[in-house]
Amino acid sequence: MSEIETGSTEPIVAFVLDQLGAPLTGQADLKAKVWRTSDGEYLDWADMTFRPAGAVVSMLRTLAEVSSTASPGEYRLDFDTSAIVNPTADDTYEVTVVQDGPLLASNLPQVGEVRVGQWVDKVALRSFLVMQSYSYDPLTETITGLVWLEHGTLVYAAPTSCSVSWYNDAGVLQFTVTDAIPDTQGYFKVTQVIPLLTNCSYYTVAHVVVPGIGTVSGGKGIFTVG
Repeated sequence: MSEIETGSTEPIVAFVLDQLGAPLTGQADLKAKVWRTSDGEYLDWADMTFRPAGAVVSMLRTLAEVSSTASPGEYRLDFDTSAIVNPTADDTYEVTVVQDGPLLASNLPQVGEVRVGQWVDKVALRSFLVMQSYSYDPLTETITGLVWLEHGTLVYAAPTSCSVSWYNDAGVLQFTVTDAIPDTQGYFKVTQVIPLLTNCSYYTVAHVVVPGIGTVSGGKGIFTVG
């Protein structure tokens, strides 16, 4: 059983033995099929869409031999869950490896389970931290802000959208701004023209979308205009 984040790639690996128990090499007919537990539909490898079994065009996908000399008997196929056209959130995929031809293998079929999302996504979200920095030009009454995500010790370079809401110290919403496209480094830039009150505090709440995982939120304050 494997637990992976939503949209991740999970390798399907099979170690195959012949009828005498030795590694089976040189096979091009070892294949995988995938069905999901949420609705019992099977993956059509032709277009990466789950369908009822009777409507599937390509039920099986061939595993590649890793190395007949260095890794005899090992076969692999990368299952890219981000390519699935009609995924269901927090699903479980059952993977079966079979020999699609004369049965030379003694230990097939092999069955495995891939759980996507679920608690793994929640753990992944906790590893992201929303960072914010703002400046205010009182002459033009313009707020300029930068918003970004840090993942581990690095700036996460591929978020997909950002929304920032400003509140006064009484918790009253002042405005919300968005930026749908970060720069090449992963930074969002937001601006807003608004007269801020002197000797008044403000705080912000930012929401940044991590593709395939979800929305990460964070707050920042206090901003005081003197």
